[in-house]
Amino acid sequence: MRLSPGQALASDDKFLLEAARRASARGGRLLIVGGRARDIVGAYPPEAGADLDLVAFGLSREALGEIFAPLGREIWRGRGRAGAGAVPLRALRVQGEDWEASAPQAGEGAAPLPWTEWGLRADALRRDFTVNAIYIDPLTREVKDPLGGLKDIAAKSLFPVSPASLKDDPLRALRAMTLVSKGKLTAHPRLLKDAREFYPLLKEVPRERLWREWRLWAQSPRPSLGLRFLRESGLINFFPELEALLWREQGWAVHAEGSVWNHSVLALQALEESALPPGAPQVALRLATLLHDVGKGLVAPVLSPLTGKATYYPDHAAWGVKGATAFLRGIGAPSKTIRPVRKLIARHMDLAFKTPGAADLRAIGRYLAPEANLADFWAVVAADWNGRSPWPERFPWSLEEFLEPVGGAAGVRPSPLKGGEIMEALKIPAGPRVGKIKKALERAHDLGQIESKEEALALARKIALSDGRAAELKRARPPRLP
Repeated sequence: MRLSPGQALASDDKFLLEAARRASARGGRLLIVGGRARDIVGAYPPEAGADLDLVAFGLSREALGEIFAPLGREIWRGRGRAGAGAVPLRALRVQGEDWEASAPQAGEGAAPLPWTEWGLRADALRRDFTVNAIYIDPLTREVKDPLGGLKDIAAKSLFPVSPASLKDDPLRALRAMTLVSKGKLTAHPRLLKDAREFYPLLKEVPRERLWREWRLWAQSPRPSLGLRFLRESGLINFFPELEALLWREQGWAVHAEGSVWNHSVLALQALEESALPPGAPQVALRLATLLHDVGKGLVAPVLSPLTGKATYYPDHAAWGVKGATAFLRGIGAPSKTIRPVRKLIARHMDLAFKTPGAADLRAIGRYLAPEANLADFWAVVAADWNGRSPWPERFPWSLEEFLEPVGGAAGVRPSPLKGGEIMEALKIPAGPRVGKIKKALERAHDLGQIESKEEALALARKIALSDGRAAELKRARPPRLP
């Protein structure tokens, strides 16, 4: 198989061809491999931010670095991937892309893999899935497929390169979830079997590697498909906060879809189908939707006296914050992602079966800020509502209708008075008293009782005077008789 002449291979084909020519002049071969090759031969649209993976046959690591260095690109040296047997050399951004090249060896301290059918197959067997073991020669545009990856792409099948693939690197089971979430491939039964056998080895994988796969999952087009793989493969058992949702039943009158897990998958599917505003934090919203009911796995339900089945889970939003935090920290999520997820889960029941008013929305918006806003809140609660089946009525408000009581603003209105202004106007020192007055002013502002700074100052003085009188009465109160 040979690619058409006009098909682009990289963001800078000239730079790629020059590097390939230099490799050939030294007796080696530089080929495209991995996700880029898979997507090119599968006619998939290019993914934004995807790396360009290159592999050099017949060249040492030092020779590979010498090939790239004269081309004006700085080279980074780092640790090789598990089982890859190569130290990757990453060139810095090339027209917005990260390029990563490796020079595989036949063994530790051995000679480079030769540019032969044997060398090609040996490198392919070190990779994860057959669809990622397809090679493209930039000079001849010839496609090399030593393990039948083209056939698996045609069948839309995700198949491991060998029985030891997931054992060599257990993270590959989680990477399969990410690939399935793209909606282009489905897991082969052999992959499901291997994942069930080797997922316990994930405990040996550093958390930052887990987070990379979960982040890619949250950025994929169809993360709900990945959740189905998570359950079918048994991989869900590695994450106790999610596994507990499989067996949590819900009241049929509101949740006819069954378990909390079923509802979570449907809610995520509803989020996928909703039109999010530009700039919405996709990763945080998808994780918040996945975990919005995780508290139901931690709290005992209230049972129906008639059927003995669960009707609702009291305080599950508050418990959900704890469960979500444990899950996110366990997969190595950064604090900047954990904070908005926690806040969205904590308040997701505030407007359950209630028409939101301006004061409600402003209070929620103030709580969410600055990590999230009311548009993010709408996305999660709408997904929660629409993730029930069969449920005849969709979430009652579009985003524009939802924000109408607050004039269409998703962000929080600024506080009428800052802490320093309160201390200066009332001549009081910093302390809990200032915080109490500020909170009362914010509530009055949310309710529309005050608008201007002058009105806020007047109310602040009234609150301070009332507090002062209460303190005087407390001091003047006679002591209790023994």
